[in-house]
Amino acid sequence: MGNKENIKNCGKVNEEELTKIIRQVERKLKYVAYKYLKNWTLVEDIIQEVYIKLFINFHSINKNKMKYWLITTTRNQCLDYLRTKHSKFTVPVECPEDLKKVQIPSAENTMIKNLDRKDLLHKIELLPKKYKKIIKLYHLYGLTCREISFLHNISIGTVKTRLYRGRRILRQLMCVKNI
Repeated sequence: MGNKENIKNCGKVNEEELTKIIRQVERKLKYVAYKYLKNWTLVEDIIQEVYIKLFINFHSINKNKMKYWLITTTRNQCLDYLRTKHSKFTVPVECPEDLKKVQIPSAENTMIKNLDRKDLLHKIELLPKKYKKIIKLYHLYGLTCREISFLHNISIGTVKTRLYRGRRILRQLMCVKNI
């Protein structure tokens, strides 16, 4: 079903059913969003965006997986927000005293961070394949240990072990640069 069809069907959404679903998962969604954003004002904004998506896509979502869909959508909305540049330099209104502490990064600091990131990505490529895959999926793509274990058909314990060992090797590789 296309997005235009979803928007046309918005008027056909059962309001009582939608309200019931929202009330069941509202606290969980706010908790998930707060875990990423650490700001209640932003949490409310993200939750509103999720509700709009729910309203638009209501007929195309499997009712048995509605809670999972909402949680995943909330997580993705938070990650999308955190990836955008406007979130990097905002200061919550709740703590105006922190305005004095905000520092805009200098060109030199930005360049150093970019060089460090490039160096880190290069070092990740030097890792053995089994560690490199897990490190990339976890740190660069934001997958959870459970998602990685499902994706590669290995136990969660194996994922955690490979993360630990991969990070340890990565630390050693980064220290070689500094010597």
